[in-house]
Amino acid sequence: MSIISRLSKSLKSRSITYQDIWKHYLGNIKNYNDVLNAVVQTVPLAQIEHQPNEGSMLNGIPIIYKDNICTTQLRTTCASRMLQDYVSPFNATVFNKLHAAGSVMLGKANLDEFAMGATTSPELYGATKNPWDLALGTGGSSGGSAAAVSARFAPIALGSDTGGSIRLPAYFCGVIGMKPTYGAVSRYGLVSYASSLDQIGVAGLSAQDIAYVFDTLGGTDPQDPTTISLPTNFFSRKLVQPPQATIGVDYSLFSPTSAGHHFILHLKHAGYEIKSITLPPMEPAQQCYYIVACTEAASNLSRFDGIRYGGKPSQENNLDNFYRTQRSEGFGQAVKTRIMAGNFFVSPGNYENYYGNATRYRRYLFDTYEELYRTHDLDCILMPVCSDVDTAAAGTRYRYELDTYSVIANLLGYPAVSFPVSMYGSRPLGVQLMGRAMKDDVLLHVVNKMQEYNDVLKSLPPFGGQDLI
Repeated sequence: MSIISRLSKSLKSRSITYQDIWKHYLGNIKNYNDVLNAVVQTVPLAQIEHQPNEGSMLNGIPIIYKDNICTTQLRTTCASRMLQDYVSPFNATVFNKLHAAGSVMLGKANLDEFAMGATTSPELYGATKNPWDLALGTGGSSGGSAAAVSARFAPIALGSDTGGSIRLPAYFCGVIGMKPTYGAVSRYGLVSYASSLDQIGVAGLSAQDIAYVFDTLGGTDPQDPTTISLPTNFFSRKLVQPPQATIGVDYSLFSPTSAGHHFILHLKHAGYEIKSITLPPMEPAQQCYYIVACTEAASNLSRFDGIRYGGKPSQENNLDNFYRTQRSEGFGQAVKTRIMAGNFFVSPGNYENYYGNATRYRRYLFDTYEELYRTHDLDCILMPVCSDVDTAAAGTRYRYELDTYSVIANLLGYPAVSFPVSMYGSRPLGVQLMGRAMKDDVLLHVVNKMQEYNDVLKSLPPFGGQDLI
């Protein structure tokens, strides 16, 4: 069910125009965003910037960007008072690549402030609502991006993923969310949270659509020295191949009646080899993640001092008092908590006990998972996305245990994708696949194959627009 393919064919046959597509999705935003609060800025129809590329699948395709991805046409606020009026003087590399491919930006999506959170309820913009049930949360921090795709505000939305920030909202909102291998996509122009963990991710309604977008985004970028070279069509090259992947499952993570357990039966029926494995304990990895993430956040956000970025007029004559006022009033509570924790973890007397041990444990964790993949000859591992299926509680207030299963991929630099597999009451329920580095194409292959076994992604949520085609 590739929406991009259908739109591209209709454009080439002239059965629809670019304006038909853009009007449709802007109309969905106009009709439902007041309720959902998924998009915080939009581009008026007359101001849409389109650079046609007739040879690209993405020509004319509308995309929504998370509001921590720099663009010159719209403000980049990170949902923070510190940057609420900031207009970037440059575009992110991902924007430039998609724009060159002919796609257009429709707007910017809501997020947790500076991508720090799991509820998408920033103080600046307020909470994003779940299109499946307004009483449920969207997860975070890319909740605006996932909700926008679910509500048909655009067929594709970009987000970021530092510890599950594209996969958790995709899970809550019933769409596909993927983070690639670390370095596969440039981070230039993504406002940094934790640089060794951050990756730009994609939310969509089909594995094919996500593969098309990543094929455009992937590869080296001289502006980001962590990027890696990729083969042509790396993400889409295995989409339609017969099932050949070997998938590891720790059965202790799935109850016999869970959606994940039933999904394993579908995987076996489709021809995938399933191997029983035992995963390392999750809790130490989560503790390691928060030490690393908070420490890097404290360093990255030290640049926001109210002088070069953000800030407001002040009568303070004392520089220390000026910084204190600007940062205490410019940052929300969640951001300040992480900055304070990060500074504590590397303060004199604490460095080795916290950050030093965390970095050593991260290396141990990587070696452990690499050995697990090698020993069992695995391509990927099936895992839960979230520790709590009840998003009525999980999505409306932040609980650190929610991302127990999602932070592993970021610590290891592995690709991971969450996708819906069945309905749970009135909303979709999903699982997560995590592959070894550079197995992104295998993950998308499995998701594409398994979309043949359910039509969850064809279902429209109660609070959202219609598909155009």
